[in-house]
Amino acid sequence: MPVLSYVHDKTLSLTNYTLSIEHCRALSAAFEYFSSFINRIYLDNCGIDDEEFAEMIQGIQKLKDFKKIIYKRNRLSYKSIKGLKQIVARKIPNHLDVLRIENCKLEPSVS
Repeated sequence: MPVLSYVHDKTLSLTNYTLSIEHCRALSAAFEYFSSFINRIYLDNCGIDDEEFAEMIQGIQKLKDFKKIIYKRNRLSYKSIKGLKQIVARKIPNHLDVLRIENCKLEPSVS
């Protein structure tokens, strides 16, 4: 996956791009090298489940100046929420400005 070709203005933007757990693990591992290239992620309808997004979040936590996550039409559950909690708790200047979760499949107990 040539991930840098999907980065524009420091935003990794993937729409209708199906990601497997292997893709998510690879992105997670690569994020620590992308601090100067990426500070926002837009994931729309990528077939991501809770385990895959949680894997990506582990990598996002390595990005120092990470500002925005937009997560649409995927799945979200406990593992992802746990990781997002750590990102949301960051202090200024390394805080998250925007977390937008739209039209995601949630278990009733998660919401």
